[in-house]
Amino acid sequence: NDGMPDEWELARGLDPNNAGDTNGDYCGGGYTNIEYYLNDLTVNAFPEGVVTLSPEKPKEPEVTEPAVTEPVVTEPAVTEPEVTEPAVTEPLVTEPAVTEPSEPQFTKGDVNLDGSLTGADLVALVQTLLGRMELMEKSRMVSDMNDDGKLNIIDYILIRSALSK
Repeated sequence: NDGMPDEWELARGLDPNNAGDTNGDYCGGGYTNIEYYLNDLTVNAFPEGVVTLSPEKPKEPEVTEPAVTEPVVTEPAVTEPEVTEPAVTEPLVTEPAVTEPSEPQFTKGDVNLDGSLTGADLVALVQTLLGRMELMEKSRMVSDMNDDGKLNIIDYILIRSALSK
């Protein structure tokens, strides 16, 4: 999967089964094919005929808006130390309870894991989609906005949509 819909690729003479055509330039305009696709998504936000970057306009992708959730703040649990009942001749012994540190929570779409959803997260995702940057596993998890196990243009659209709210 190269992040571009098969219909879009077929309309431009590209092979939907060839992930390598992501970095090609199908019309010689100086952009990669994935950049043309991303630009077309932006152009589609304008009224018909106002801006055209690609020789054929793709069909509107169906986008489901993700629910916007507040980041989860986890307070460490307060635990009482365990008290062992002493035998008649033994002194009282207390042992502190062992608590596991909680894993930090991250905001969905926070690609660079800086704690906030900004345009920098979009840039990092585009760099990843273009193969110019590798993400750590945690970044990949929070970047997968629709939880389909893949990072692609849909995740870009969902992050951009969340930023515009």
